[in-house]
Amino acid sequence: CLYRYFLEKKFFALGLYLKSIQFFLEAFYDDTLLPEERMQRAWYTKTFFVVWHNNAPGSEYFISNSTFQDLQCAIDGLLQYLLLLQRDFPERPIVTKYLGSEINENGFGL
Repeated sequence: CLYRYFLEKKFFALGLYLKSIQFFLEAFYDDTLLPEERMQRAWYTKTFFVVWHNNAPGSEYFISNSTFQDLQCAIDGLLQYLLLLQRDFPERPIVTKYLGSEINENGFGL
């Protein structure tokens, strides 16, 4: 895996960044994860980016502020969606593929 390479080669921050993005993508797309696992991955990503953005020296060069805000909005939306489904429909499977705009883009592309 690419993130393991960076973690082993002293590019620790880049490895953590890639791992965080991987966790967020898994939380969104991986249908085999349990709801708790999805939430853990999303929280890991949120925590990493908030701590980095607020505390790391030179964090203004890490990602832009607008990218940081967009990422936080996406993570918050996913967490709220997961909590809503767990609260109101605990017996139903979690389907995240309808959260994105891809389904609309495919429909309008026809």
